[in-house]
Amino acid sequence: MRRLLFVAVPSLLLSFVGLAHAAPPAAETAVLPGEDCAKLAKRVYGDGDAAVLHLKKNNPGVCDAPLVANAKLKTPPLAKKPAQNETPRLSFVGPAVRTKTKGGWMEALPGQPVDKRMRIETSGQGGAEVTAGDKVKLQIPPNSKVVIKNLPKSGKAAEVQLEQGSLRADMDDKAPTGPITVKTPGGDVKLQGDARIDADNNRAAVQVYEGQVAVRSKGTTVNIKAGQGTVILRGTGAQALHDLPGAPAWQARDASEDGNRPFMVLAMAGLLEAQPLGEVVVDFAQVPGAVRYIVEVARDPGFNDRRAGGEIAAPPLRVHLSPGKYYVRVSAVDGDKFIGPPSAPRSFYIINVRTDGKLVAQGAPGPLTLTRSERVAIQLSGAGQPLLATLDSGEPLDCSNEQKLALTDGQHKIHLQLGEAESELLVSVVPVTPPPPVLVGKLDGLTVPVPLAVLGLPGRTLQPRTQVYALLGAGSTRPDASFTVGRLDVGGELALLQQRLSFDINVPLMYQSNLVAPADPTLASSGVAFGDVSLGARGVPLQALGGRLLLGPLLRLQLPTGSFPREATKGRPVVLDPAIGLAAILGRFGLQTTQGVTAALNLPQNQLRWAMSYMAEVQLWKLGLLAQLDASLGLSGGTPAAASVGGGVRLHLDPFGILLGARGGIGSAGVDVYGRYYAFLGFEWAP
Repeated sequence: MRRLLFVAVPSLLLSFVGLAHAAPPAAETAVLPGEDCAKLAKRVYGDGDAAVLHLKKNNPGVCDAPLVANAKLKTPPLAKKPAQNETPRLSFVGPAVRTKTKGGWMEALPGQPVDKRMRIETSGQGGAEVTAGDKVKLQIPPNSKVVIKNLPKSGKAAEVQLEQGSLRADMDDKAPTGPITVKTPGGDVKLQGDARIDADNNRAAVQVYEGQVAVRSKGTTVNIKAGQGTVILRGTGAQALHDLPGAPAWQARDASEDGNRPFMVLAMAGLLEAQPLGEVVVDFAQVPGAVRYIVEVARDPGFNDRRAGGEIAAPPLRVHLSPGKYYVRVSAVDGDKFIGPPSAPRSFYIINVRTDGKLVAQGAPGPLTLTRSERVAIQLSGAGQPLLATLDSGEPLDCSNEQKLALTDGQHKIHLQLGEAESELLVSVVPVTPPPPVLVGKLDGLTVPVPLAVLGLPGRTLQPRTQVYALLGAGSTRPDASFTVGRLDVGGELALLQQRLSFDINVPLMYQSNLVAPADPTLASSGVAFGDVSLGARGVPLQALGGRLLLGPLLRLQLPTGSFPREATKGRPVVLDPAIGLAAILGRFGLQTTQGVTAALNLPQNQLRWAMSYMAEVQLWKLGLLAQLDASLGLSGGTPAAASVGGGVRLHLDPFGILLGARGGIGSAGVDVYGRYYAFLGFEWAP
């Protein structure tokens, strides 16, 4: 028995079980759910009004009412009409096929009558087929040139000329045309049966699969039996007979499977995804003496409408096809270029299986594991027969059109039946495990330039990152002035140790005005100046709750490098700002605080304060909304308690960011320490 193993590997699943070959209609046939008399007649007998009339004749009155599922109707075989002589016609026409008659060249048309001395030429895109009734079939493969010299309705003068390419002739021994003579460059081939002829300018190969063939060349006739072949050489004649390689046998997947039965290939995709092509791996047993194989995959059982295949050195062959019904066969080619008989064809279906669940695991060919699945939609596309689906041994559902099946958590078995093919889809639905809440983007506070009078650096963020930034700001450091300073800050940060440690630098360029309030306004300072450079470091040595809780130290050093008047700062202070930071990331919300002791040194009276900062951020798509509260308590030198409040918005356009915000002191003490107000616009690049 010829055997086959097909392994179907769609983007998400392979699963199939073969069924038996089509058999003659049984005496009784059970009605499938949703079937009427027309569909049942087509399923049993094929297309045609005679099939419906035959069914109604044997089941009087039954078709006048809707059919009951599983009811049995009488379906005796449909008697065939006596064979009649029919005019030869083009029963199949592939792309770019043309014919030439007395009227000249024209595009070949399906059903076109074949006139005497008609020339047929096929391209590399497709072939053609000529039939005369149901007894004569001539297949003209791609890249062939054939002249139908005479193919009458009856008689024994049928003649065809093969100028180039190939010709596959399949003739019943009772064909009204009688034997057909195929003229080749090297000689004449008189055949009746199933044979293939391949010819070029100097050589013609004749392969006989069924029946017998007589080759006449150079005054000598050679009779060829089934399973033999010969070569006709121009000027030499027929060569010695050659045994053809055998037909390949299909491999079965296991000992219990009949490799010749139809099967299904399930192509799985999401409900909103483009349907992927079904992947089929064609595997068969190698034939002794074969050096290559010809694989043909077609939409029709006559293998005219070919959709995939080609020559391969050895099995298997992997093909990708759209949903529908297909047929496949394989022929072996030996070292002398003789092509053996094709294998028994095997049919298969590729169907759509769509799901709104997320595939998290897939066996080979084990069950699917899905999450967030509420339903599985199954849709048959182009197979021409109804698809039945049974969920967990329930009632069969007609899935010829899209059918949605609700799946609860747990294991499910979906039995699929399409014509004579069956398959089982095993699905495991697991509840969704909520992912740990993570803030979209980075949690960063309002890192803004430090006003001149602030001894301490509020807005210190905890999480290290590599970035380059620029901040443009303006504000007032005094309660009696609307504007005192504008500045441009540029800086950068380098993160190390997988974003556990970073070092940064901030360099300000200032346009300063009215930094002091002299008695004479004409003496107010104005101009461009260099600001105080600050250096910093921060780290996150401790993480908990999957990275949602962070704890680590921060340190910043501000140096008196500025060239502006120093009355506002009462000297040239060196600011040392150590702190401990704690950050929590909860979904789209982030909270952070820094606590530390800030020391202002190199002053006539050094200052020491406890500096606090509280920040919050919420993520809305790519936007981050921020709020910040800074406060300090004087620990020495008569430094008063003070506070400031600020807010802003950050737009995340990875790897770029845009920051817009403002901050101002609260009360007179807050204004004295943090300034009256400060507004800023920032740009950052964080690769």
